[in-house]
Amino acid sequence: MSNLLVAVDGASKGNPGAAGIGVVVYGESGKVVREISEHIGIATNNVAEYAALIRGLEEALKLGAESVRVQTDSELLARQIAGTYKVRAAHLSSYHERAKSLLAQFRKAEISHVPRGQNAHADRLASKAANGETHAKNKKNKKPNAGGGQKMKVVAFNGSARRDGNTAILINRVFNELEKEGIATEMYQFPGRTIRGCRACFRCIENKDGHCAFWDDVANECINKMAEADGIILASPTYFADISTELKALIDRAGMVSLANGYMLKRKVGAAVIAVRRGGAIHAFDSINHFFFINQMIVPGSSYWNMGIGREIGKVENDEEGLRTMSNLGQNMAWLLKRLKE
Repeated sequence: MSNLLVAVDGASKGNPGAAGIGVVVYGESGKVVREISEHIGIATNNVAEYAALIRGLEEALKLGAESVRVQTDSELLARQIAGTYKVRAAHLSSYHERAKSLLAQFRKAEISHVPRGQNAHADRLASKAANGETHAKNKKNKKPNAGGGQKMKVVAFNGSARRDGNTAILINRVFNELEKEGIATEMYQFPGRTIRGCRACFRCIENKDGHCAFWDDVANECINKMAEADGIILASPTYFADISTELKALIDRAGMVSLANGYMLKRKVGAAVIAVRRGGAIHAFDSINHFFFINQMIVPGSSYWNMGIGREIGKVENDEEGLRTMSNLGQNMAWLLKRLKE
């Protein structure tokens, strides 16, 4: 599918309020090949519009598109992406940067503003998602969950500065076992994205809306993914005997939001994954587990502490015990998720 049309829309019930995104991907023949309708928590209309655009572009890249045409009924979104309007709202800057980064990955990309009536399909999906009715399906390869009901999902956050490096290799080894058991997986990688530390304003405690009060980076995007997942993997390389600054920022931000909202991550399954050159891995491993335990999450074990040894990208694959530890972790995580759903 080298040329795709992606229709996107975002909806918010309250602005800010319960929000959702709708994405429709059309193939070269004009047939729908992908529909996405996802609830994104509490957000403004503009944040929802950007979230829909980002999700649509990510999906187009997954489908192998070389060129993409995007249509939206948000004039603001279309003109800001085109550069006609400036991005004046600070909380939209990180979304704008992410969208531009994704667009740059296509050989050809364009975005156009269309009347709402011409974007009705995506609009309908966004409205359903904002109301809590979500789905995402591939019309060509729709596979029902063998166990019936909604498919479980594990999201992994790769705190490495290197995309698809040793930390990602270890995560994928865990994912292999989860996917064998019919559990959906998603890896969120931080390169090219901005996340800042907690500013100690405590507005999340006042607002109690399931989000950080600041929308000027990807923290709330990550928190939404945590809230929607059944299992969470936090993974990091070892930097001076601890985790990366990006992952620490996520832990601080998500941890405060969770505690401020009645332990919203309570009884989700959590697992730590550590890549290390030589020493310091246990301390990094402990840093992540502290986050899981204070949030009343459930942590499965493995046949060794969850670490893999290697410095240059790919070297971790020489650590047979480390890879076996990740496989066993994935098996135990899948078993635990299924037991909790019974």
